[in-house]
Amino acid sequence: MYAENGGTSGILEWVGANPERACKTGVGIPMHALSTNCLYYHAYVLADSMARELNLPVREADAGKAAALKTAINRHFWNPATGCYRYLVDDFGNCEHQEGLGHSFALLFGVVDKNQAESVLQRQHRTSAGVPCVWPTFDRYAASGKNAFGRHSGTVWPHVQGFWAGAALAWDRPDLFEYELQRLARHACRDSQFTEIYHPETGLIYGGAQEDVGKGIREWASCRRQTWSATAFLRMVLTGLCGMRFETGGLRFKPCVPATCGELRLKGLAYRSMVLDISISGTGAEIAEITLNGRRPETAFLPAETSGDVRVAIKLA
Repeated sequence: MYAENGGTSGILEWVGANPERACKTGVGIPMHALSTNCLYYHAYVLADSMARELNLPVREADAGKAAALKTAINRHFWNPATGCYRYLVDDFGNCEHQEGLGHSFALLFGVVDKNQAESVLQRQHRTSAGVPCVWPTFDRYAASGKNAFGRHSGTVWPHVQGFWAGAALAWDRPDLFEYELQRLARHACRDSQFTEIYHPETGLIYGGAQEDVGKGIREWASCRRQTWSATAFLRMVLTGLCGMRFETGGLRFKPCVPATCGELRLKGLAYRSMVLDISISGTGAEIAEITLNGRRPETAFLPAETSGDVRVAIKLA
């Protein structure tokens, strides 16, 4: 129904085309998306620690808002029948599609409990090119051409892959992390760039089908050299392979190197007042030995007050 907006692809124009169905709050679009609500929940959670770090007054109400929103997300979005979260909630019947970004945020931000996490990780659809942004694609796009998928349903967006890979590691599924890492790396090596969107079946650069004024549904372009696609891959490397956990007190390491990867080396990585030179040998997720500038710390933790050049050497068991 949200495509009924005069033929344009702009969701914000839906309100003007549907005044009788628009709501009076916000910009007037009467839907709630899983990913957006998870982001707001996490913002309330982070507000407290951010205020403390910046020596600002702590807003006591934020904790209550976070708790209430988490409860509301699980009450309205969780579907026990499918074992997944809904994509959209509204007054017109909801949408039971899977939202890759929403599922990722629910896992990353702790909206889920253990049983929900295991269910989502098991049931989230994967294509041969990686996790799709939304699944399945909407019927109107599938009918628009052979092997057609909606620009925002069915296609593979690398920034979604990056968050999903991180969510998988957070819940001890290195196999799902490796699946996304290998596919995005393969595409980038083939194309010498990180593009905006990929076809879920062929893995080729593909912009997806979407409405356009006066042209009906047509195939759109996939933007070249997309920054958030490149940073998604960097996220997989930094927080996945290297296992970098950025905490207020410093940097903690929890690497996860698949058996298909070789030795890893990162040089000249700026972090606070340091320049890091990181080398990781071995595979798996268990640290056998770590040294910081040749010294063995008690834990795999680099304090924030450290400065200058720091050599981090990690051996995995």
